[in-house]
Amino acid sequence: MPRRNRTKSGRVKKRVLSLAIILGLWALISAGGLIFYAEMKLSNLVAGGLGESFSTRFYSAPHRLAMGQYETPEAVAERLTRLGYSCVDGAPATSGTYNVEDPFRIRVFLRGFKTPLQNSIGGLVTLTWRKSQILELINDRNENLTEVFLEPEVVAELSGPHKVRRDPVLF
Repeated sequence: MPRRNRTKSGRVKKRVLSLAIILGLWALISAGGLIFYAEMKLSNLVAGGLGESFSTRFYSAPHRLAMGQYETPEAVAERLTRLGYSCVDGAPATSGTYNVEDPFRIRVFLRGFKTPLQNSIGGLVTLTWRKSQILELINDRNENLTEVFLEPEVVAELSGPHKVRRDPVLF
């Protein structure tokens, strides 16, 4: 069989096709390597490491209690319980405790806190109500206060044992 002469353009097409195949394989292998690297490095962060290294808790603003404010003693006692305060018999002696002396008087040993916008020092405070309006706030030195603040409450936690499940919004 006689040998066929290839034209110059046929050889160029074959080389271009070979080069395209080689470049395509190289791009495919590189993309696979990049995906593998990202999976190995980033999966540790996403699988739970992120919630352990960085806070994923969202807090409310500090809660203000002021003279003349309308808020029931029951609502304040409920908020104190949510914040982890313990109800005790007798006068509260340690921070994080409170006592309901009668239906219109609560004594609270406030915990101090610092936030970027609000600081509060702790101490013993007596709140007195008339119906559902705060009548007076008195500290342990028997001084009248105009307002006190309770520390911020955890609104949501996005990772960890108490995380809140979030569903994507559908349009």
